[in-house]
Amino acid sequence: MSVANGRIPLIIDTDTNNDIDDQMALAYALYNPQIFDIKGITVHATDHGGSIDQHYEEASRILQLSGEEAASNPLIKGVEGRMTDYEPLPTFDKINGIQAVEFIIAQARLQSVEQPLVVAAIGKLTHLALALAKCPDIASLVRVVWLGSNYPDPGEYNLMADVEAVNVVLQSGIQFEMVLGRFDSPNGAAHVQAKRKDIVSLSGQGSPIQVPVIGRHGGLFHCLGDYLVDLFQNKSMAMTSEQLPICDLVALALLKNPEWGQSHTISTPYIQENNWVVAPDLGKSIKIWENFDGPAILADFYQSLQSTTVNISRLSN
Repeated sequence: MSVANGRIPLIIDTDTNNDIDDQMALAYALYNPQIFDIKGITVHATDHGGSIDQHYEEASRILQLSGEEAASNPLIKGVEGRMTDYEPLPTFDKINGIQAVEFIIAQARLQSVEQPLVVAAIGKLTHLALALAKCPDIASLVRVVWLGSNYPDPGEYNLMADVEAVNVVLQSGIQFEMVLGRFDSPNGAAHVQAKRKDIVSLSGQGSPIQVPVIGRHGGLFHCLGDYLVDLFQNKSMAMTSEQLPICDLVALALLKNPEWGQSHTISTPYIQENNWVVAPDLGKSIKIWENFDGPAILADFYQSLQSTTVNISRLSN
């Protein structure tokens, strides 16, 4: 992707309180200001991680722990439900969380077909589906990189969080890329896994802040590295595992370096009764990402956190 100022215009759409990989993905983008021109972070809620307020608060913690400049990035509270909760469409302007949908639309219209807005979707696709239902014309102005699905197999958390939204986005003709999760296959993002010893080594990393942040599990934190260690140690799986999947980070890493994965195009599919169906070739296609270079992605993440400069949306263009 060629951009005029060398940086990728980016919105991160996240269910931040769901696990610990959303936090890592968000931090990675913040600590790579030479790559990402973050326009804002839109937050939604999925079944895990509590209410929309809890997801929003967790994203706010990551921004604050990344420094004063990072905390100035726009953070927008979005929807809690699925797309079907807001029918009839597109007459849904009064719903809670419409601000996130409108933010995506507004930012898309500031971009162009030649330099589209990139939405790194690391949760459900509800915001994008609602934005496309309200303003179908933005499809040509947006590139979606979604961490989701086990294609061609059924299932996966982000997909099942709003299946109808996935179909709406796919059928819009938007530039669409799927970073496959695939817990059951070694070629999926779920097999990019952070080791306990490497997570623990993050202690003290990141720009220190003067006013501490109260963590998700309590405690006071002055730097991002200490908080990520705490999140890992409070993760139930971490008590019995030496490593954890960090799927969401993969989607952001591929934007920085596409050589960290392998891609191919397929005719745009759709989901019917929770199964993928190969659509007739109507001239529409999407990109599939798999076979990721986990060691390179993780090494770059750890190196990024050693930086003392974080991303602000108002960096000169």
